[in-house]
Amino acid sequence: MENLSSHCGRGANIAFWEMDDQDCFTFLDHDGTWQLPAAEGLALSDWMRQVHPDDAERVLQARRDARAAQRRFAVDYRIAAGDGSYRWIRDAGTPRLSKENGAVRLTGAFIDLSEQHAVETRLTQLEAEHRLLTENARDLIACSDMHHTYLYVSPSHQEILGYTPAEMVGTNVLSYLHPSDLAAMKQARNAEAAGQAGAGLHSMRVRHKDGRWIWLGINSRTLRDPHTGKSTGYVAVGRDITQQLTAERELARREQQFRSLTSLSSDWYWETDRHGCFSFLSDGIQARLGLRPADLLGTSLETFALDAREPGFIECRDSVTACRPFRDKVYSVGLAGYPGVVRHIRISGEPIFDDGVFVGYRGATRDVTRDVRNARALEHMATHDHLTGLANRAVLEARLLQRTQDRRGGAGCAVFFIDLDRFKVINDSLGHKAGDMLLTEIAARLKRSVRPDDVVARLGGDEFVILAECSRGADSAGAIAEKLLQALNAPHTVLTETGSHILRPSASIGISLYPQDGDMAERLLQDADCALYRAKRDGRECYRFFHPDMRTAAAA
Repeated sequence: MENLSSHCGRGANIAFWEMDDQDCFTFLDHDGTWQLPAAEGLALSDWMRQVHPDDAERVLQARRDARAAQRRFAVDYRIAAGDGSYRWIRDAGTPRLSKENGAVRLTGAFIDLSEQHAVETRLTQLEAEHRLLTENARDLIACSDMHHTYLYVSPSHQEILGYTPAEMVGTNVLSYLHPSDLAAMKQARNAEAAGQAGAGLHSMRVRHKDGRWIWLGINSRTLRDPHTGKSTGYVAVGRDITQQLTAERELARREQQFRSLTSLSSDWYWETDRHGCFSFLSDGIQARLGLRPADLLGTSLETFALDAREPGFIECRDSVTACRPFRDKVYSVGLAGYPGVVRHIRISGEPIFDDGVFVGYRGATRDVTRDVRNARALEHMATHDHLTGLANRAVLEARLLQRTQDRRGGAGCAVFFIDLDRFKVINDSLGHKAGDMLLTEIAARLKRSVRPDDVVARLGGDEFVILAECSRGADSAGAIAEKLLQALNAPHTVLTETGSHILRPSASIGISLYPQDGDMAERLLQDADCALYRAKRDGRECYRFFHPDMRTAAAA
């Protein structure tokens, strides 16, 4: 059988069908907009081949349950439309027992719900956090005479309005309408009957059986005698739009709420066009950064980025390039008119698509300058000596471990274990304040004596360690040690409460080499400590390289 998707017309509304107990169509009728083949030879399996794979089992189960329980069913699902897309329909049916053989037959209708699902999709996109979804619309079909008396009412009226068809047939159409809508209904019907108006949807309130009012979108057309052309009555198709109208009002309310929140919030909301240029910014950016939203329109996210190499900015830029959402990316920005002032922002965004076409980005930004500065201060406190500002033991061990575990090769390095000579005498004679001043000066001298990439750490008291690259092994390490001794032995003046004091510090240095003396961080530190012990034993104010014999002597 040919593909049914080519027959599901875009203007389709409702098609009536009947099936035998073998799930073969015995009747298929519609208003012509469903370009379907004749029922002969058409089986449910032919129709199911066009049903979306995710919906197929649900559709079959609904029909099986209806047959087994001999009750009505209504199931909404997607069916191929022939152009790669899918249309939403409602498949509603009622089981009937055959008088001849007791077989269960099904009669029902296919109702096109695509328009309502399009509305739901739009609301879902705009109100994703609340998901204001309307229920699937259920069409109401009714016929009345020229006096507005119901002649036929579809079973769906009971589900929407609470009345059974038997309760409504013979009653007056206008008696169900809200008093405020009576005039509009009469006018619409009179104008259409006189040929003064075409088909159109009119929003009317209809009374539910429990007394509440249901908003319906009603399309009423005049029935005419084919011979005389005179009006004989009306046929009306109604659709429940109560939830749709409620959702639209709620959407309008939330849009107003959003505008209020964006104007009051210290954060700011933004949108860009497909080229990445700002098309909207909320007033929060002026409150936090002093920038007027109007002055930023047409600029981009990259305009104020201070460093294009920052990880946060790179992640943000790559996400935008790939049209991916991004969240909580932090990078630094500069402000026009404030040269040298660095601010830090945390930014989140998501792409906007219109019918699958990328049209821009929207997101929110927060000024996190204080948070970043506090975090950096805490990190510095956790990784640096509070007195001298040098790296602490944790940083030293991490860098040393990194060097010893790097199997790619490269230049060797040396560990310099430095201990001040007779530092206790200074503390005892001049006080700890003078000792702290000297330690601060020693730290500065050590930093000036090595390269910026070398690690200078204070382990505590008067003990310091330097991890330095030594491309020529012992020769390089020796040259560095000579430079360190010269820098450390220079006199230094400290001012205390008792006056000015000239101190003549000196130091002893123990050196271990990587990889000659080992390839484990802890072993290199121990070996440098052993070498330091030898330097002190040999008279201080000197340096010594580690030798394996030193380990034995230290142990003894």
